[in-house]
Amino acid sequence: MTRPRVLVLSRSRRIEEALERSVLAGLFELVAHRAPQDLSAHDRRQRPHVMIVDRPALDPTALMMVGKLALDWAGVPLLVVTERATDREVLAALRAGATGCLFREDLERRLVPAIHEALEGGAPMSRAVANMVLTRARRHSSAQMKAVRREPEPSPALGERKREIIGMLARGLSYDQIGLALDISINTVRSHVREIYETLEVSTKVEAVMAAVERGIIR
Repeated sequence: MTRPRVLVLSRSRRIEEALERSVLAGLFELVAHRAPQDLSAHDRRQRPHVMIVDRPALDPTALMMVGKLALDWAGVPLLVVTERATDREVLAALRAGATGCLFREDLERRLVPAIHEALEGGAPMSRAVANMVLTRARRHSSAQMKAVRREPEPSPALGERKREIIGMLARGLSYDQIGLALDISINTVRSHVREIYETLEVSTKVEAVMAAVERGIIR
């Protein structure tokens, strides 16, 4: 069976060290470089299954890199790892094409589950990142409602279980954690998430959370 190829762009070895056990166990094939210009022709022929970009800060240079990589490697999930960032910077990275965002402090605990989640089509984020996105979405929704002075749109029909799941996604829980909390299989969680995306007419976790807040599905 082909191992998922994980391409890491980082100037430190922290990500490699966080993945070391999984690589030795044969879960991933790891390819690491310091910068995009170090990628070889072989790397470009052998497309990765997941790409990880490690930057100390999400400054304009980092955001330009994320946008270019997302364009050059369209279809490859791109995880951003950073020391710390504001909600504006995180959202800018997501808009530039990042699939998810982790803080370095969460690497040991969250990196391997985040890679699996990205491979499954999810948008993995540190809990602190998810909370920032959710808070930003709330502010955005409140400002919109005050500006147009209208009643909110009717909420799409989501059952109690799906509301529970979208609430847990908003708190930054992984699919595994949601399955354990609700005593359901990870495949059932994936099925619910797909149906949530279809109902809300979105395609990513961030869009789903923002849509759920704006429509009053979660608070």
